[in-house]
Amino acid sequence: MADAYYSSVSLLLHCNGSDGSTTFTDESPNPKSVTALSDAQIDTAQSKWGGASGSLETLGDTLTVATDAAFGFGSGAFTVEAWIRPTDNTNATIFDFRTGLGQHGVFYLSSTSQLTYTHGTVYGNTGTAVSTGAWSHVRWDYDGTTMRAYLDGVEQWSATFATSFASSCPVTIGANYTTTGSKFLGHIDDIRITKGVARGAELPSGEFEHAGDATGQIAEDDGPLQQPTVLGLGPLVECRVSDAGPLGAELFLGLHDFTEALGDVVTRYVMDLVTPGGDVRVPISSWQATQQTDSSCYAQCVIPSCGDWTSDIDAATEFVIYRTSTLSNGDPIEYEMVRSPVELVSYDRGTQRYTATISGYDAALTGSDDAVYDRTLTGLRSVSVSGGLMRTRCEIDWLLRPGNRAYIEDTLITVAYINYYVQGIDTYMDVGER
Repeated sequence: MADAYYSSVSLLLHCNGSDGSTTFTDESPNPKSVTALSDAQIDTAQSKWGGASGSLETLGDTLTVATDAAFGFGSGAFTVEAWIRPTDNTNATIFDFRTGLGQHGVFYLSSTSQLTYTHGTVYGNTGTAVSTGAWSHVRWDYDGTTMRAYLDGVEQWSATFATSFASSCPVTIGANYTTTGSKFLGHIDDIRITKGVARGAELPSGEFEHAGDATGQIAEDDGPLQQPTVLGLGPLVECRVSDAGPLGAELFLGLHDFTEALGDVVTRYVMDLVTPGGDVRVPISSWQATQQTDSSCYAQCVIPSCGDWTSDIDAATEFVIYRTSTLSNGDPIEYEMVRSPVELVSYDRGTQRYTATISGYDAALTGSDDAVYDRTLTGLRSVSVSGGLMRTRCEIDWLLRPGNRAYIEDTLITVAYINYYVQGIDTYMDVGER
């Protein structure tokens, strides 16, 4: 289900990526830069969702985000939460919004391994202890009057008091504001901070979702060429899977903008595994990628209910993600968005799920030969300028590639990187120059 409060999310870290990466991508509506200190990194050996998590296993392994009004709750409502897998569950700070002593806003596991909050006074120290070596969901929310702490969806305690956060705060994750004191040791996944909303006790049943306009969700049948099933209430979401694209070679597509003919039709993404025995199409639930001209490119894709394709996955040398739709006359459109070698495959199998996550790096792209083919970016969610360089979060463009030029409102930039995010019913890209 899409997150009805996504527009209020201050920070959203899925902690996904390649093993050993120190890049933690903020997927909130207004993304912020996250700094990984010491040996904090992405670890594919442990995950709650998405095939990876954040490793904060030694002293100094900490994530920090600079002071921002998005963390300045004042006396209003908020929610802070994460999935944690501690190796030591005592005196472990999860979130700290301070810059020094005498301030408020520390969320931690106390010496009795219970959820605690410090606001001049210590609140908590009651309820169930958080286990080591297992994943637990921890949440604190405040509705403007009362704070409540939840462990795995069960309220542990509540306390009524007035908060007094600053109007703008930093956040330290995995230690106190010194970045080494009261250290959390272990793994952390799906970190979310929401300003202005007390989310309550509901236990997340999957990776944190983003907002979307559609109210239905699409589920595959036994194969990717089956008619999809629409789940949930709301208007029908229609989409089709195409065969090979009818519009010819990539050169033709690059020089002729077919997207104007599509109108407002719903598109979807499919993926082919390139194997010694030929291409094999499999269903995907989400994917993300970074395509750029000045550093290696990266792609990751999640295959749900992967049991029927494990042999193909293990044999694959490449995977290719396509965007598909149909023209008004019924002709299918299929266009390659990302291609990557298969370098890492991880399987996540539980009582009700069996997913595979595949990822890989490829060489940096060269500037496109048709760089004069300017694109106008649409669906702008945010625009920022830092050091004279522009970046935007916007709707995914079928044809834009690094090296092309693009208009952000009235400003023309040469695109150096594109970060794609396709998860659930929310899809977008980050585009910028360097």
